[in-house]
Amino acid sequence: MPPISRRFVFDKTTQQVVEVVAPPKLTNGICRWPIYSDAMAINPSQIPEAQAALAAAGVKTDYDSEGRPVLTDSAHRRAHSEALGFYDRNGGYSDPQRR
Repeated sequence: MPPISRRFVFDKTTQQVVEVVAPPKLTNGICRWPIYSDAMAINPSQIPEAQAALAAAGVKTDYDSEGRPVLTDSAHRRAHSEALGFYDRNGGYSDPQRR
């Protein structure tokens, strides 16, 4: 018997049992990590300076080649945002807050 995670159906055109490969599931607005933030992007020449400032605040953040921070999870997003003075105006209690 095949594992539960696999699904098979009978294909009428080929007269054979074939495995159904499901497309990736849509998230319906649920965030997937990592996030590359355009709003908190910096000039790529300023990446070393920003990483030094974040390291002094206790937050390690990587940047991509375009200067966008790579936020790995919601706690990292909050720490990074608050260290640089960003906040989420419409967020909840777990989102970055105004300091």
